[in-house]
Amino acid sequence: MRKRGCWLITLTPRPQNYFDLEVGKAFWGVADNFVFLQMSSDNVDYIAEKSSLLDEASREIIRSLRTKKGQYAEVFFMNKSKTRQGAFRFRQTAYDRWMSPTNAVDAMEALKALEQFPDKWEALEYLVKSWPVG
Repeated sequence: MRKRGCWLITLTPRPQNYFDLEVGKAFWGVADNFVFLQMSSDNVDYIAEKSSLLDEASREIIRSLRTKKGQYAEVFFMNKSKTRQGAFRFRQTAYDRWMSPTNAVDAMEALKALEQFPDKWEALEYLVKSWPVG
């Protein structure tokens, strides 16, 4: 599928899944790019012990990542060959929040707005003005 431009992204709050489960091992083995969000120091150490991906500098960067709900998420990315890496702060806009709700409360509000406003763009504008981010 990669030859056709399709990519699969896997996520887990438990990095052990990539080293203990067969499917996790398969994903880890073929992955070319890695994205890290805030994680516990124990999880960072576990990945460092089980792979050669993280050096001391990248471990410290990952340990420093923070997420502030409704404001931002700090992200560290790197490729397997370590030729591309960096960190950035993702700030979700109100439009991002309502175009793709990520929690049950927001999803219910979005459904209510779609019932109230038959035009999806009107519903989106209503949500953005009524429930801003942050």
